[in-house]
Amino acid sequence: MATIRQNQPWAILLCKWSDDQSEPFAHWYYENLFSSPGVGDNNMVDFFRLYSHGVIDITDSSVFGWITLPHSRSEYVGSGINPAGRQQLIDWAKIAASALGINLSKYYGLVVCMNNATDLFGDIGVPAMVCDSGSMQPSPIAQEMLHGYGVNHARLNGSTADYQDPFDVMSVFNARMAPDPNFTQIGPGLNAAIMDSKGWLDPDRVWTYAGGSEVVTLRPHHRRDLPGSLVVKVGPYYVEFRMNEGWDAAIGGALVLVHRFDADGHSYLMPATNGGEALVAGSVFAGSAGPRGAGYQVKVTGIDRNLRTATISVSMTGSSVVVPDFTDLTLVQARQIAKDAGLALHATGTGVVASQKPSAGTVVAQGTAVSVWLRKLV
Repeated sequence: MATIRQNQPWAILLCKWSDDQSEPFAHWYYENLFSSPGVGDNNMVDFFRLYSHGVIDITDSSVFGWITLPHSRSEYVGSGINPAGRQQLIDWAKIAASALGINLSKYYGLVVCMNNATDLFGDIGVPAMVCDSGSMQPSPIAQEMLHGYGVNHARLNGSTADYQDPFDVMSVFNARMAPDPNFTQIGPGLNAAIMDSKGWLDPDRVWTYAGGSEVVTLRPHHRRDLPGSLVVKVGPYYVEFRMNEGWDAAIGGALVLVHRFDADGHSYLMPATNGGEALVAGSVFAGSAGPRGAGYQVKVTGIDRNLRTATISVSMTGSSVVVPDFTDLTLVQARQIAKDAGLALHATGTGVVASQKPSAGTVVAQGTAVSVWLRKLV
């Protein structure tokens, strides 16, 4: 499936307070950080291109300023407990930009970069954020820009506390950021569960477990330039391979991570059976498959750093059933047999069953959904 690129540039407003005319970074620094001149140096264009699988393109982002706001630093009253004050700062920046003839309407989002220690924030689903002289680096900026795309903070399984996934940029400042020669600190990357929740996973690069015992080889989940599967989907779980290079340079090694995405809009990092936050060669993850007592088992059988591959085996545990052969049955007949076997049935078309997945004879957990495709009788 071809990636549908979305051109979504951001307007970057460099703003000064009326009582502070300092410029903490040269104009070119902001250009390199946010737009095309810095492509290839781990800037924000690179980040969104990698972790949206090419869907989000912010290459045409523009940097404006410096713009002096008609307000002093002491007039700013925003904070986490005063969202109205935060919104007021964004409004001040918009008004000042408009007065200079800057047309913000052609941009997807707005980044307000203040020239001294002011604030760092972005609201969920609102493509406008504020950063300052102390946060001009990709890691915190990525988190706040991602808020503008509706992305929440990352969590650990079993907890509702934010900022607890050390392998995800949506836990910035509690995550494993890496030093960078251009922008101080970068990374880590974005997990596959969040990517899929935004429609950013290339479906052609996702291997979906359908039952039985299977072995699959994974590539690092953002490396679309390498052949093979990038993510394994096992029921509600996303299995991804990450290496300690690039945005993930500080994650601690070549690792396999498992996440789920909950209805509350947050991703959750799932532990290995030994309690580890990440899986290495020999590690196992066990997850529930539903209410009938069955489960999934994911085992990392090998990691090859040179080839940039991780090999995993996937199987069922607990209550299981052999998938019947539904071929040439009517939908009524197929539904009854599926019910008797403790399976769910998803049907497409009319007539009699022409094909099915998983195939007949596959061992799956009770409660597994079997897809059947029907053809009309001539």
